[in-house]
Parts: sequence; C-alpha cells; structure tokens
Amino acid sequence: MKGLRWIVGLVVLVVIAVAAWQWLPGLRSKARDVYRKHGGWTEEARRDDPVGFLEYAEQKLAKDLAALNRSRSDLAQATQRIAGEQTKTEGLLASAVTLAESFRTAYKGAAAAKAWPVEVSGASYSKEQLVQQVRLILMQKGSYTQIIAEFKKAADAAKKKSEQLVGQVNRTKATLAMLPAKKEIARVNKLTEGIDDVLAQVNDLLGENDDVLSASPIRTVEELAAAKPATATPSAKLDADVKAFLEGGQ
Repeated sequence: MKGLRWIVGLVVLVVIAVAAWQWLPGLRSKARDVYRKHGGWTEEARRDDPVGFLEYAEQKLAKDLAALNRSRSDLAQATQRIAGEQTKTEGLLASAVTLAESFRTAYKGAAAAKAWPVEVSGASYSKEQLVQQVRLILMQKGSYTQIIAEFKKAADAAKKKSEQLVGQVNRTKATLAMLPAKKEIARVNKLTEGIDDVLAQVNDLLGENDDVLSASPIRTVEELAAAKPATATPSAKLDADVKAFLEGGQ
C-alpha cells in the first residue's frame, strides 16, 4: 500500500511539474536563466568576456536560424495537410446532411402511407432499420462538425505561429549580420558604452528562440482527426434527437 501511495504521489508531482512548465512562462524563464548561469554565461561572465559570449551566440544563433527555417517548412506542410483533411471532412459532412434529408423524406412518406419497408439509397429498410441508420448518420454528422471546428482552430494557430516564425527568423538574421562587427569592436575595446545592452539583447534573443522552437504550434492531423466528444452521447438523448429530426420539418 505504501508503495502504491508513493507511486501515486510521484505521478501527481510529475503532472504538476509538467503543467507548471507549460502554463507558467516565468518558471521557464527562471529555469533558462539558471541553465545559462550554470552554463557560464551569466551577466558578469558576458561582461568579462564579451567576445567569447558573442562567438558562442553567433554559433548558437546560426543553429537557431536553421531550426527556425525547418520549423517554417514543417509548419507549411502540416498546414497543407490540415487544409486537405478539412476539405475532405467538409465533403463528408455535406454527404451526411444530404443523406439525412433523404432518409427523413423516405421516413415521412412511409409513415404517412404506412408502407414499410421503404427503399432508400439502393437498400430496403424497415422502420427500425431506418431509425438506426439515421442515428448513425447524425452521430457521424456531429463528429464531422466537431472535427472541422478543430481543423479551423489548428489553421488559425498555424497562421499565428507562421507569422511568429517569420519575425523570429528576420530578427535572428539581422542579429547574425551585425555580430561580426560588434565582436571586432568589442575585441579592440573601442566600444565602452552600450556593449552591455548589446550583450543583453543577444542573450534575450537566444531565450526567445528557445521559447519559439520549444512551443508546439498545432496538433498532428492524426490527433485532430481522432477528435471526438469526451463521453458518448446518451442513447436516450440521441434517440430523442433522431425522432425529432425524422418528424421535424424540412
């Protein structure tokens, strides 16, 4: 029992830690600062060896730039896939709407004439079978509607992320372009004022790149396509919805 409580406690701590890292940017910032402090490039270390820090930053920013460009490419491909899946799902939703209407028309006609079974979409249905068929169609229609909404959210997130990446790439390129000159100025000690600001700005940019590259802009297409309600629709409620649909107006 003690072992079980220990495991449960450990799991809870891990969940809390992950949630804190995800939702508390300040915590990530502090963790990053601690890493840099122990990695050697504290504010004091940057001031003591500006050339060494700028050389380190130049290498790091070059790697960041390559990673940012890869992220842009991956994001563009993912956006295309999402658009394709959304179009396909919208087609399925349109088909579900059309089929539901055709089954409702057949149901009303057969109910009025009291003539069962009835022929719909190339198959013969008893009243019970037709109700079951409509139940399935309406369930799928709801699922398609939800998935399309998720695709739209993902597309919006991808657009914002793409804009963020473009800005970060431009800032990184600009900083890389000016670093050689700043490095030489620092090397010959011709710049006595403003070097601290430059070092701090470069250090901040390194942190921003880490944040941008570590953030996940969107879920995969597979995750989005698998989106379903957390719990199944209660059968009584669904049956009531099916009855209301079949007996309702056009």
